[in-house]
This record gives sequence, C-alpha cells and structure tokens, in this order.
Amino acid sequence: MSLVRVGYRGIVNRLWNSTMMACTGRNFSIMQPPAASTVDVGQMAGTRNIDILKSHTSSETPPLKKPVSVTSLAIASTSDDSITLSFQLPKGTALERTINTSWLRHNCPRNLEPSSGQKIIEDTASFAPPCRATDVAVVGSDQSSIVVTWAHDGAVSEYDSAWLAKHVLTQFPPLPTVDFAGFHEATADLTAVRDTPMATKGVLQTLSWDTVTGSDDGLHQWLEILLSDGMCLVTGAPTAEGTVVQLASAISRPQATIYGPDTFDVVSVPEPINIAYSPMGLPLHQDLVYYESPPGLQLLHCIDFADTVQGGESTLLDGMVILEEFREAHPRHFQILCTVPTLFQKVHYTRDEPVHMMYHRPLITVNGWGRITQFMWAPPFEGPLPNYGPAITAAYYEAYCELARVIDNSSATHEFRLTAGDIITFNNRRVLHGRRPFASTDRTTPRRHLQGVYVNIDEFKSKYQVLSQTARGAPSETFVAGCSPLDTVHVWNQDHI
Repeated sequence: MSLVRVGYRGIVNRLWNSTMMACTGRNFSIMQPPAASTVDVGQMAGTRNIDILKSHTSSETPPLKKPVSVTSLAIASTSDDSITLSFQLPKGTALERTINTSWLRHNCPRNLEPSSGQKIIEDTASFAPPCRATDVAVVGSDQSSIVVTWAHDGAVSEYDSAWLAKHVLTQFPPLPTVDFAGFHEATADLTAVRDTPMATKGVLQTLSWDTVTGSDDGLHQWLEILLSDGMCLVTGAPTAEGTVVQLASAISRPQATIYGPDTFDVVSVPEPINIAYSPMGLPLHQDLVYYESPPGLQLLHCIDFADTVQGGESTLLDGMVILEEFREAHPRHFQILCTVPTLFQKVHYTRDEPVHMMYHRPLITVNGWGRITQFMWAPPFEGPLPNYGPAITAAYYEAYCELARVIDNSSATHEFRLTAGDIITFNNRRVLHGRRPFASTDRTTPRRHLQGVYVNIDEFKSKYQVLSQTARGAPSETFVAGCSPLDTVHVWNQDHI
C-alpha cells in the first residue's frame, strides 16, 4: 500500500475551495490569490457593456491568513467614505487597513437586538454612501477601540480592536475580475422571460377556506394563484390551533426548522428568540435565508387579533416586480448584487437549542437565460460583508442601498390587517413580508397570535403539476412516458424556462 502525502496547506485549500463552491458557486483559493480570471456574467443578467468590480488588488499589505492579536489602534486618515486605521501588532509590527464607512455603520454593535441577536436597521439612509463621520477617536487606556460619530443623525458607534481585526485583517477569498466584453445575446427571448406574471401590482387575490379545502379544483385554483402571483389570502378558516397544518398538508407535510418540527407561533413574548416574537415592526424580508435551501411556501394563520391592538398590519411585496424594475433602472447595481456574495447568519446560543448557521450567497441569482431564479433579502439576518477590499465594498453598498430604497418606497406593497380566520399564504423565495409595530391600547399584553408553517417549494411545485395534469385527464403513465422539461411549470425561483 502506498501513501499519498498531502500537506496541511493543501488540505485547507481544498476544504475551503469546496466550501466556497457550495456556498457561492465560485472556485476560490485561501492560500494564494487566484490567477487573473474573467467571468462572463453579462449574459446571465441580461445587461451589456457594464464594467464593474475590478480586480481585488490594492496597495495595502495583503490580508492575513489567520486572526492575530492587536495591541492598539491608531487613526491614519479619514475621508468622506472611509477610515484608514493602523493596527499595532505584537513585536512592533503595524498594518494599515482602509475601512468603508457604510460597512462600519451597517455593522454597528448597537444595531443588534440583545435577545435575538438580529440586526435592526430603522433607516437604511443612515449607512447609504457617502456615509460621513464627523468625528473618529481612539479610546480606552490601551487604545483598543475606536468611537465614530455619524453625520447623518449624530449617532455614536464603538468598535473594539478584536472585532475589527477579525473582519478587516483576515483574508477572504478574492472575487474574480468581472468583464462584460464577451457578452452575447442568449438564445432565449429575454423579453418573453421577463414577461412572467406580475399580478401582484394589483389586488391581493383571496379565496375562501371552503373553496380551497372543498375540492381538488379549489385546491388547484389556490396553487395556481400562488404560482402566478406568489401570494394569496385564504379567508374564513377555523380559528383553532393546528388549522394551518391542515391547509399545508393538502400540499405536503410541514417543513421542520429551528423554530419547530411543524408549526411556529408568532406571539409577543419577553426576551424573544426572534424579533418576530415581539411587538416590534418587521421590515420587508424573507425567512430563513441562512439555510442552504430556505423554505418555499409560508402560511400564516391569524388565530387572534384583538380590537385593542393598534398597529400590527401585515405587508407583502412581490420581489419579482421589484427586481425587474430594478434591473431596468439600475443595471450596474443589479449586476453587482448578482456577483458579490452576502453573509446571511443566525448565530444564537442563548436559546434552548443553540443555533449557528452561516451562508454566503449573492442577493440575486440569474440563470443562463437571464431569468431571475433567486432573491434573498433579509436585513436582520445579514452578517458583516466579507473583506473583499475597499472598491468592491463601496460598489456593493451603493447598489445595496439603492435596492433598499426601491423596496422601502415601492407602490406595489400590499398592507392589510388580518382578522381571525385569515391565512396569508405566499412564496417565501419570491415575496417579501413584514409587519408594522403594534401595541395594546389598554396597556395590557397585545393579543396578536399567528401560527405558521413552511412547505417545501419542490413539493408545492409537484402538487400543482399533478393537479394540473389530472385536470387535463392525462393518465399518469402516459404523461410520465412522454414528459419533457417543457412540461415543467416555472415557480420563478426554479431554474426552468
């Protein structure tokens, strides 16, 4: 038997490479920068002649390969959109790093809700470029922290050297150069691809509980609305707990998550493990984006919503509508958000079952036809953007904040107050949902109780397909023998034409 000797460096490199390919679909190396490479992604985004994200090189000392201890900090220089710090290391070594101010403000420790650890951003404009600081100072007897006062609202943020060193000094695999010179038209008709249903600009469609549960035809009608619009309100359901499981089971069994084996209850409680379990407002977002495969459908059943509760209105926004408008108006920003991986995370140890989940992915994913196949938007669950360098970080935040403005100001947002017996159902991969803050007018604990479940997106798609083919009268064995990819329905986030 012969042994193959593999060095530690090679093992780490291969493990990192496979991990990053799984998370981002890109090939990276941790031990040395990759050779200059070019990725032709213009075709995928349906844009042309846009030059962004130049190579990840700078005049700074190369990033370190492992965390180091920092003895003190010093301010080297400041500008409208960056702060350059000098990190003093043991043995008298010093390293300078230029830090984007939007990145700093977005990751202010004071943005974290203490019980859940989720990020709370009430005003995206607070870190929109250029994010100016009126004062930057090194504090502490050992000069181990910096304090930044922000021009936008006078807020003060403090960052310690250990946290800064972890996120700024250590290396993250560089992104390849993005070049659109090789762009060419896709063979598919991109105009037709983009003309997928956008009915959610209009009225939120509703169906009665009796219609949906009374027959296969009613069930098929419900699933067809979810397929075309991404959302549907089911009214007149019983208010007993577990009712939402009955509805979900008409498609498939509920999907287990870190919030429960089947259902989860959205009620206001002390020290919530998720800010949804508080009376705080929830910005438009999608759930569980830190999963490798987030849930597909979400069903939320209103069991109780007392008249004494003021606020708490639900909000829904079709991501398909937003992204197509964003692509047309801001093609450069769209491409950046298709390219730069964002860190989504749920790291929470102070709960009955501790959770540590992290996943890197771009906010937007497109396929070879230019169709948007995935959109992930969940500001409360974003971790610090990895250290891609000043140029990429600045381009990312410019694009990110513009998309946030489009989302926050969209006229296509549906806002409504649920009543007991309503079940709001939507595609979690496509539709953003949120909630206005609420409180009880009689100063008691506000009574607002929703019970939710998730359903796997592929099982939803399968159920719709089966009902559709059965309605046509096609015998199952005939259909299976003669089916092709053209017989497959498109659920927007699925990679089919």
